Amino acid sequence: GEADYMKPVVTMTLQERHRTTMAFVPVPDETYMDHDALSTFVLHPQSTKVIMWGMLGMVLIFYDMIMIPLIAFDIGQQIFFTVMSLLCLLYWAADIPFQFFVGFHQAGAIEMRMGPIRRRYIKSWFVPDAVIVATDILFISWDAKSWNVTGQDTSSVSTGDGGINTTDSHLRLFRLLRLCRLVRLVRIVKLATVIGRILDNIQSEYVTSCLRLAQLVVTIMILCHYIACAWYGLAAWNDSGELTWIHAHNLYDRSVMYHYWTSLHWALTQFTPATNNIAPQNTNERAFAVWIVFFAFISVSSFIGRVTAASSQLQAMHAERLQHEARIRSYIHRHNISRPLGDRVWACFRQTYKRQAVMMHKHDVDLVRQLPESLQICLHAETYMPAFKESYLFREFVQLDQTLFVRVCHVALSEQVVTASHDVFMESSECKHVLSVASGDLLYFTMRSETAVAAQTWISMMALFASWAHAGQLVARSTCVLVELNVAHFHTIVLERGGPLFGCMKRFAVFFIGHVEAKQCRGE
Repeated sequence: GEADYMKPVVTMTLQERHRTTMAFVPVPDETYMDHDALSTFVLHPQSTKVIMWGMLGMVLIFYDMIMIPLIAFDIGQQIFFTVMSLLCLLYWAADIPFQFFVGFHQAGAIEMRMGPIRRRYIKSWFVPDAVIVATDILFISWDAKSWNVTGQDTSSVSTGDGGINTTDSHLRLFRLLRLCRLVRLVRIVKLATVIGRILDNIQSEYVTSCLRLAQLVVTIMILCHYIACAWYGLAAWNDSGELTWIHAHNLYDRSVMYHYWTSLHWALTQFTPATNNIAPQNTNERAFAVWIVFFAFISVSSFIGRVTAASSQLQAMHAERLQHEARIRSYIHRHNISRPLGDRVWACFRQTYKRQAVMMHKHDVDLVRQLPESLQICLHAETYMPAFKESYLFREFVQLDQTLFVRVCHVALSEQVVTASHDVFMESSECKHVLSVASGDLLYFTMRSETAVAAQTWISMMALFASWAHAGQLVARSTCVLVELNVAHFHTIVLERGGPLFGCMKRFAVFFIGHVEAKQCRGE
């Protein structure tokens, strides 16, 4: 077997391996790290801990997005809101030191050094985070003072006429301070980063498109939520004595829940052709309604366009398959193909299409070609290096000079997809590539025999050491993915590199050619 005759040849001393210089092709550092004690606590930006921490923050941000605008309804202080405020404070206070230990992506590399992480956070979110946490502490302290031992909110009591009567002469100041809580909504900007990290870990394009479509729907609902709260607050907090829509429609004795749903109904009608019996009653309400209609006119147009684009993207994912199915269906009908044969055709088509759908290579992604070359080298090495480790010969060669094979992965390797029943090469044709079967099944034919070739098999290794013509025919039995090693490029790289590996390969070539000639003499 392969291991029997190559082990004595590829063995080298430690001194020979150490003499292999790393200056030929530097392996690009994809991760920058320090080596002090604190650096061991730095987390990868795509690690599970970072994503889970970000998802918890996303939930709290959504809570703020929903609950903070509801201050317009003067719900009053309740145990649930107090507990949630404390949880939010604890999380965001802990998030500040946490961010000093989270790496980030920069120019295709991952920055894990404390210095750059610290400078980046201080220049970006440190000041806003610290200010928001400080204001949260102030508001919680204020709420604690206004909360008596019986659990009643002493800051305000309802008068029963839709207005607010207070024992505190500073009601306006109290409301203004409550409105200052809107500063916490600055964290909405962080949602884009968290959602981006989550979407990066979703491999299904269909699921990603569905989530983007859902994101658009949620966005328009949140906008309506904010407009509804502002619409109610404009009437409930009106101290000028003017008639408001609450009094005009005799809604002052209704519950807070009814007020909210009425306001939300009004907000939704500004974005849709639906009708509503609520109308502005004073100048402020009329001006607000005009600006909301103008805003809705612009936002709905953009919203409809983006929803249409997302829906079109979902349809486009299946458009090619639907076209192929229509052609097959027409062919079967036109030629009166029997039902059993038609079922076999459909089964084969669906299996083949499913395999092709998951076979995405770097040549299919245009943006890969626009990446920095250092990042492309990392991408190619991670993609192709496992193929070398499937062969004992290449595995030993990689251990001798890994840098050379990083360059081979970048320069001399490519991928090819061969569909079922197609020829990979013909007998007597010149061998220009050494092949590794990444997936699929093939059949190798000679004059005397045929041999099944499975995945994780290297083919035509002889071409690395001598001019070679194929002695048989190789045919794909199923859709296959082949990794092609360009022999000419490989020779050029090895010759330029020289060194102990080059000498080792020359010695091995003598034994390998002798082994092949011996097999030919025996008629094998």
